Amino acid sequence: MVNQIVGYLCSFLSGVFFNMSVLHLFAFYETQNHPMIARSKRPYLASKLWGVVQLGIAALFLALIKFNLGFNANTASLLLGFSFWAILLGIVTKRYDKA
Repeated sequence: MVNQIVGYLCSFLSGVFFNMSVLHLFAFYETQNHPMIARSKRPYLASKLWGVVQLGIAALFLALIKFNLGFNANTASLLLGFSFWAILLGIVTKRYDKA
């Protein structure tokens, strides 16, 4: 039971990391104002490198639980994590757009 919950949590976290890696790799306009990236000498490269690191972390989480993509609870948890982070980012971005 505990292993199953840990597996769902790892799937959820890997979904969050996949979302962050997609943003850092393909949407520089979203990440260019992040303090750690904006402070860098080469912000575009810093964003891409951080995206690759996040992609690696997500893959590591999935490898640890021996993830199989299919119609199962682990895949649903992965998609839930991906969607959760996208919605949270939309809420935070909307708040900053109005400021």
